Amino acid sequence: MIKGGANLVQLRPVFSSDGKFMLICSGCSIRVLSVATGLLVTKLEGHSDQVTSIVVVPFPRNVKSLLTHAWTSSMDGTVRLWNFSSGVQIKCVNVGMPIKSMVIPELSKLSASQNSKKLGLIAFLSVYWKNGNRKSAQNDEGGRVILQNLTTGTSLMGSIAKVTYAQDLVVSPSGGLVGMADHRKLWIWRVPITPVDNVNAVKVTLLHHVKDIEVIAFDPTDTVVACGDHTGRMLVWRNVGDFTFSPNKVAIEAYRNSKKQNVIQENGSKSGVRGQDDASSCTTYHWHAHAIRSLTFTADGTHLLSGGMEAVLVIWQLDSGKREFLPRLGAPLLHIASSPDPSLFAVCCEDNSIKLVNLGSRTVEKSIQGIKPIASLSKNIEVLDYTRVAIEPQGGRVVFPTMNSTLQFYDVLHDRHVTEVQVAPRNFIFGSSISKGASEASTFVTHVTFSADGSTMATADSRLPEEDIGATSCLKFWTTDANMLHYSINTLVDEPHSAEISALVYHPEDDMAVSCSPAGDFKIWVQNKRAQGVAGWRCRSVGSYRQKRMLAAAFSPDGTLLAVAAEEVVTLWNPISNGFICVLSLGPPLQPIMRLYFVHNSKHLVTASYGDKPQLLVWNLETLSLWWSYHLNVEAIAVDPSSSCFAVMASSNTRKKTDHHEEKRHDGVVSLFSGDNPSPLAIWKIKDGAGGALTFMAQKHVCYQERQGDDLVGNNNSAHSNLVVLTRSGEFIVFDPHSQESSPKSVQPVLEDSLLDKGPSAFAAMYVQVSAHQQKKDDLIIAGIKDTKPWGDLLNVPSHVLPPLSKIGYKVLESFLQKQSTQ
Repeated sequence: MIKGGANLVQLRPVFSSDGKFMLICSGCSIRVLSVATGLLVTKLEGHSDQVTSIVVVPFPRNVKSLLTHAWTSSMDGTVRLWNFSSGVQIKCVNVGMPIKSMVIPELSKLSASQNSKKLGLIAFLSVYWKNGNRKSAQNDEGGRVILQNLTTGTSLMGSIAKVTYAQDLVVSPSGGLVGMADHRKLWIWRVPITPVDNVNAVKVTLLHHVKDIEVIAFDPTDTVVACGDHTGRMLVWRNVGDFTFSPNKVAIEAYRNSKKQNVIQENGSKSGVRGQDDASSCTTYHWHAHAIRSLTFTADGTHLLSGGMEAVLVIWQLDSGKREFLPRLGAPLLHIASSPDPSLFAVCCEDNSIKLVNLGSRTVEKSIQGIKPIASLSKNIEVLDYTRVAIEPQGGRVVFPTMNSTLQFYDVLHDRHVTEVQVAPRNFIFGSSISKGASEASTFVTHVTFSADGSTMATADSRLPEEDIGATSCLKFWTTDANMLHYSINTLVDEPHSAEISALVYHPEDDMAVSCSPAGDFKIWVQNKRAQGVAGWRCRSVGSYRQKRMLAAAFSPDGTLLAVAAEEVVTLWNPISNGFICVLSLGPPLQPIMRLYFVHNSKHLVTASYGDKPQLLVWNLETLSLWWSYHLNVEAIAVDPSSSCFAVMASSNTRKKTDHHEEKRHDGVVSLFSGDNPSPLAIWKIKDGAGGALTFMAQKHVCYQERQGDDLVGNNNSAHSNLVVLTRSGEFIVFDPHSQESSPKSVQPVLEDSLLDKGPSAFAAMYVQVSAHQQKKDDLIIAGIKDTKPWGDLLNVPSHVLPPLSKIGYKVLESFLQKQSTQ
């Protein structure tokens, strides 16, 4: 089993003291990347929940080895010390409450305090109070900022802040100040120089704002505090805490009395400072049109870096207010992290990439690209299946549509980005997909498919209308070079249908493709045969069925049969002559079919329908009838090209498309089926699997060189392929679904009624009034539990294989009648 992929931009990355490594929070683990190559060096695993903070221990000046240490915190309520050069855990401190954020001021690179040896190393922790072991009253705040002694493993009694929700903590570069943004105010604590044994020894001051604060930053001198709000404004306070943090108690008391008596008036000396805030001045800067997501001071404190939804890095000169820009970074900026090199910064973008920016040359020196987020479609496009992925036939790379109208080619075996293809040329435009209440005008890549040899790629993209005008779709055929790395457009077809493209499939052997549309037709595209020059593509024939919406299509493994889903029915066609063969249909209630696949080495066809009662249907092509079915919320389907098995990802939540930022994460269940048997061969529970994708990878693409920390996937003699599961968060798993050793653990119990619900058989639906109690027993048959009645298995089969009604009718009717004795 191979695990890989991760959210690289979940939190701000941290550089090692020598600047050679970069530590990244990735789910429950910590990734250590090489700054020079961008490749994974090692992975720290031990936390059982999401990692929330990383604090690197600086090198001792008298130690010249590369032995490095780092503290990490997690939502599992523990703080751990690691040697990240060797990947060994050194110490674990149990806090007992989920930790939102952690800072250790004494470990800051400019901190000269050596008094921690006496009473221990003190960490500031932002914890979830109500969700932890310490229960509070219902009207009490749910977040606390506490002090934890990492040396002794004990917490100092009390807390230094109570907030409604736990917030992120920020420490100044010199380790003298710790701050936290809490809605419209800032908490600023002065870290005591002497060892801390009581929370009352930590002094605090508050700064106020009229807008919700998103992010804060400290300058190296501990006198300037900057914050960015959700409107795009940036505030800079100077000389923060001159009175509150002053050791002269007489001066502090005089200052407080003067504020109460309104002696100090708002004038030029305290320009922009609100109320009784302890600062000499407050300056407002404004350029961003949306919320500021990241702020960082340069090493000398003369410049301030900011970033947000505009995908532009803004460099502010604080004294003059002048701005410089580094535009077109490709995606909104989430975090900006400084490195030991004063000119090098790590910029985290929303497309799951980390760009190393040289501030001196204003260039991007290196880009570390993870799996990009799956492109979220608008609610207006309900018929498009945008979670499907494709396997590039030659190299075995996974290809899927991502943000900004691109296709990403990712090597899952080596866990690295290979290349990307810009299907619809466009730059990222801020505000095009985040403006609420306005119609969106964006282009999405909806489908991608390859020829059998991988030399041709077909894509479909759609553009949403702006104020109900300008909707369009485009079908493109691409050719590639010998190395399968560069794709160029061969044929471009604007408006191939009068509506968007709902399905696009490629013939398994010939140069033929089929596109479907909700407008009620499907088109067969073939390549022109030319003696000279590059052959183009043309539409050879068009088909339709009773003006129904064509929503899905699939070729049989040998290419002799074409199946097209016309809303609730499946139509079968001859792709050579475009002749209609027959139709597969069920009785009411009818649901639109959105996915359609032929099972290889089998006589079965798999379809998935959506609606109020979603279903997974398996058809028998020999008898042209339904073989078995499930009431199931299907997220994705993948067919094994080497065997008669197929995999289904399902979830308990209904199929509803919501805004990407508001969408809740749900776990998914992956089931492996054989077309002949409705009982699953294996079941796995996948965290954050809902909304993900499935695909099978042939054994010829599997690299058998053992990776660090991973097992071998299989061997070339295997008669089946490896299953690739891609989650919504960008993580993936590659494993042999038929091997118990390498597969993820199965779910216990085997099935849940909310996920898999088998409907009544055809015979029962027509002749028998099935009670709820009996239906529950029939459901258990799918889980491998036999019914207690002798005819339970007899009736649970398709109607065409049942014995004649004359043979079983008497027994069935007799079971419903009560015998009465007559005198």
